[in-house]
Amino acid sequence: MKCKQAQKLLYNFLTHSLEEEERQLVKEHMEACRKCQDKLKDMKATIAMMDTWKSPAISPNFEEKVLQRIRQRKTKLEGDREKSKVRILLEKIFSPCVTNVTKIPKFALGGAGIAIVILMMIMMRGFLPKGVDEGKIITRQSEITLNEAKNPIVIEVAGDIDDTDKVVDQLKEIVGSYNGNVVQDLSIEGGRKLTIEVAGEKEFLLLDKLSSLGKVKRKNEGYKDTAGYIVIIVKGKSESPSL
Repeated sequence: MKCKQAQKLLYNFLTHSLEEEERQLVKEHMEACRKCQDKLKDMKATIAMMDTWKSPAISPNFEEKVLQRIRQRKTKLEGDREKSKVRILLEKIFSPCVTNVTKIPKFALGGAGIAIVILMMIMMRGFLPKGVDEGKIITRQSEITLNEAKNPIVIEVAGDIDDTDKVVDQLKEIVGSYNGNVVQDLSIEGGRKLTIEVAGEKEFLLLDKLSSLGKVKRKNEGYKDTAGYIVIIVKGKSESPSL
């Protein structure tokens, strides 16, 4: 018998699981082979160690603890999925305003979204508390984009507030005819303040058209805010502009 064959039968040899003839062949090989004798000693030591080894005791509530951990993990995963749905919804709503929303922390995105929704509700006339002048409600963003125009364009209207509103409607139609956009329309004391976006090549065409709405006061520069939007104040003739 060769070493390879004998070593495959060592465990069965030690546990007396071999047929007598096969057992005798392994025994004869062991007596003549020092290498297989060493293998046999290692095998005996391993079996002896296994006989003395005891598995650690399991706590009585081990199974309940495992199930509880599984339930907690499942609840957390479900919560994360719901948060992900809310984040995706906010990204879709505010993606025009945020260029790289994915880098914003979740708590910042959620807080900003709630703040913007509340501010939008306040700015709507139907949600204003009684006695509150909507012209005095100006967000920080509005202050940045509107109040930094050094010399806003002023259109004086010979009439009351209703006439001012009509002129504003006409102004919006003119802006739309040049594919422009009214970024913000804010009521102020004695009139309205509008922030307008229009393509550069159509800007002067729009400005020339303003004279059809009333008396226009405009300087050659300073009528844009830091964002590059045109700022126009439409007011009654007797009132002074509120910047």
